[in-house]
Amino acid sequence: MPRSYTLDLEGATEMHDQKKSVTRSCPFNPTAGWLPQHLAGRNEEQRDIARQLDLLTHGDEASIGTVIFGPRGNGKTALLRWAERLALAKGVDAISVASSMIETVDAVVHRLSAKPWWSGIVEAVSGLGVHSRCDRRQAPPIEEALARRLRRHPLLLSIDEAHTLDTDVGRKLMHAVQQVCGHGAGMLLLLAGTPDLPSHLGQMNSTFWERYRIWPIGRLDAEASADAVRIPLEAANRSISDEALTQVVQESHGYPFFLQLWGKVLWYEVETTERTIEMDDVNRTRPEFEKSRDLFHGLRYQELRNRHLVNPAAALASVFGNREQLVESEIVEALKTSLDGGHLPSSPDDITSLVTRLHNLGFIWSPSGSLSNRYFSGIPSLMTFVARMAST
Repeated sequence: MPRSYTLDLEGATEMHDQKKSVTRSCPFNPTAGWLPQHLAGRNEEQRDIARQLDLLTHGDEASIGTVIFGPRGNGKTALLRWAERLALAKGVDAISVASSMIETVDAVVHRLSAKPWWSGIVEAVSGLGVHSRCDRRQAPPIEEALARRLRRHPLLLSIDEAHTLDTDVGRKLMHAVQQVCGHGAGMLLLLAGTPDLPSHLGQMNSTFWERYRIWPIGRLDAEASADAVRIPLEAANRSISDEALTQVVQESHGYPFFLQLWGKVLWYEVETTERTIEMDDVNRTRPEFEKSRDLFHGLRYQELRNRHLVNPAAALASVFGNREQLVESEIVEALKTSLDGGHLPSSPDDITSLVTRLHNLGFIWSPSGSLSNRYFSGIPSLMTFVARMAST
């Protein structure tokens, strides 16, 4: 039977461990994949996923797939964790894997099978239009593994880092999901990855994925950013002044990872008291925040260096400045200038390649995918860091 959780199903979910006191445990954790106490700014996505799971539990037809994509650090994995916990609470089985765990079709079958395929159990699957034909020497086809699993409970299968999913494995998995769901089985496939996920799925020659629900995930707006810090503090009997909160939101640029960093350093500043966090606390803890932030920026800068993208990235950073977005013509002109300045002949293909590579890394990105008309800054403070490092 699926495990159950105590959940607030309206808006963001909050997990409460009754064995721990939130007044003694830091409610912030800038760790990859961690589900924060308050998942801010994803209400629309959460409502949609909850509706899909409700349809599954009632045996109604539902969307068989959802694609979540965006730059790293914006909470895609946290949204997957939230969906898995909600699924279990609703009586839906949940399987969560990273693409590196399913490098072959047999690995997918193994993850789906309630018992190892080599147990020799052969079941005829009725009502789904799929018939068993496996033996002890060969793993059953992926359609059969899915059909067997879905006989007991509806299923949420979430795959993180799906932009690295082997194209052959991905194609066969999506075709299998399409087949069994087309015969009335209840399943939701949830795929999450970086901005190149849509183009990667397009390489799998499975055009029906374009009819999945598609959610681009970027930085939070000011209100959601404030909620990400304020609500966990209030739940732990702490508060933060409007002035201090506004400053934290501005310096985080709506980037969820930085909001968690700020929350953590501020929490330990007032951990043993119940006083309000003020601007003095923000100023006093800023060096600690900036140290962690710049270490993060340094790793991203090294990534750009390894891919020979520092000069193009710096050129875009100088054009972006304090702006949130640029149109395609501005992007093209900045990159052309960068190439010409390096005494390299530029061509439309060169520009397209640079745009795609920087987009796939999340340095710039568009909710519409690469080769869009408008691009947003992945992280404004990273652009500032890259421009400064490139000029030294």
